[in-house]
Amino acid sequence: MKIGILTEEEFAFGVYGGFGYVARKTANLLRDLGHDVCIIDVSSRYDQTSAQLEGIPVYFLVNKKIRFGPLDELNLVKDFSRKIRLDVIISISLYACGRWAYYFKKACPRTRSLIWFQDERTNDDWKKIFSNTLFWLDSRNKYLSFFLLHERYRRFLRQNGIKTADGLITSAQLMRYKIAQMYRTRKNIELVPNPIPIPDEKEIKKSEKPSVIFLGRLDPIKRPWLFAEIARKFPDIEFLFLGESHFSGIMNSTMAKYRKIKNLKFLGLTVGERKAQILSRAWILINTSVYESLPISFLEALSYKMPILSCQNPDNITSSHGFYTGEILGDGYNEIPKFTDGLQYLLSNNRWLNEGEQGYGFVRDFAEEKRVSKRLDQLICAL
Repeated sequence: MKIGILTEEEFAFGVYGGFGYVARKTANLLRDLGHDVCIIDVSSRYDQTSAQLEGIPVYFLVNKKIRFGPLDELNLVKDFSRKIRLDVIISISLYACGRWAYYFKKACPRTRSLIWFQDERTNDDWKKIFSNTLFWLDSRNKYLSFFLLHERYRRFLRQNGIKTADGLITSAQLMRYKIAQMYRTRKNIELVPNPIPIPDEKEIKKSEKPSVIFLGRLDPIKRPWLFAEIARKFPDIEFLFLGESHFSGIMNSTMAKYRKIKNLKFLGLTVGERKAQILSRAWILINTSVYESLPISFLEALSYKMPILSCQNPDNITSSHGFYTGEILGDGYNEIPKFTDGLQYLLSNNRWLNEGEQGYGFVRDFAEEKRVSKRLDQLICAL
């Protein structure tokens, strides 16, 4: 089959996020199963019209050189479809992708459409996000625009995209209820976890001294300052930041005071073999976000036998394979003792070892990439 992966990022070309990871990983896995796969970027972020990524063609459908109004979007898809006839289009996440999936379906009704929901946010979710006072400073306009854009696409999908989609899938159980309520749909929503590689147990060699990591963007929604504050309380433990910020204006000044903490290191964006080595040695993942869906970092941590310490508990993964602090809203400073208590609990009597072992078995059965790709292939062939 000729399959198009519709996305706004590819974990390449200078943009490295969870949605892009899923798009790139899925494209490779489906190609390995014998499908003819391409990636279609609708972000309008780049100048070029096409590129290659690990031998997979990437088409920048909406690039900086193209200027058009809403009425021209369908014609743009029609022109693309004349050149490249797709059997299936898979939309990664909501936002713009769901809208463009609808246009592909309308331009070529025989093309089957599959929407893969990743992070659907209800109004209550947005209230939690905006409980963080830092959003009302430098980052306010950007996150308000995210909220307004989200609402715009949600209305569009409710009226158009969901009805015409041939299949709906989601990466987390918690999304099923949200999707049904937000889009007023009774369609079946299949659970397809985000695929991750599972390292061989022999490759996982934990460091002798305790090491904990923060894996993700250093953005206000992730509240990385809490991780740094926890580091102050445990000077004999190594704390590692793995990630960069998309809000450098406000976050650079917010995090500057923490750079002198001796046991805290800022490693920046870390990928490939270097990332694998760090995850292999680390003991515990600490997640301090004010909101999460089911982040890939949770699955990655468990695949390296790291339990999770977090105030987020998607699908009860944290409480089952780590320590759940309970929900923490706002900037979180007053609730730091909940994190320190959780870390002490996991470290005492080496509880983190048993939690990590159990987590490894869970994620191997739940999200191993070959297992996920076979399930996705079954759903695609059944469309």
